Amino acid sequence: MTKYAATHRLSIENPEEFWAEAAAGIDWEKRWDQV
Repeated sequence: MTKYAATHRLSIENPEEFWAEAAAGIDWEKRWDQV
């Protein structure tokens, strides 16, 4: 499975985990507490 396919699958099957990982890659002034 390609990285794109794995990422797409995660976004569909577990959107909260997907967006939490995406948000973790951003430098936040105030960290988010909810996705």
